[in-house]
Amino acid sequence: MDTFHPTSPQAPQIPASVSRVQVAKHKMGTDPFHDWVLILTFSLILIVASIATGIYMYIGVERSLDNATKAQQQSILSPIADPKLFTSVIRGFDDRLKKHAGALREYSGPRDPSL
Repeated sequence: MDTFHPTSPQAPQIPASVSRVQVAKHKMGTDPFHDWVLILTFSLILIVASIATGIYMYIGVERSLDNATKAQQQSILSPIADPKLFTSVIRGFDDRLKKHAGALREYSGPRDPSL
């Protein structure tokens, strides 16, 4: 039994009219090893791209959270610019508290028809 060697005179010759792309397309579904290598390569590329995107997004969120906490700390520590506005806001909250307490004491909805 003779072994096949690509340089031997018995090796099949590809006609000049057939390009390498056509030969590669013909091999695509016939060689399982080649198919698995392609599948694993593309899967690995997708996994690496997904991980890189996740890390990039995580770093972006962390940076924006750091900036937000710094801005919030500065706004909390800054003195109140307008004391009149501050007192009006406090009065508004006091009015809401009184309305809420009154609503809890008295029911102002429709009467129950079964009574």
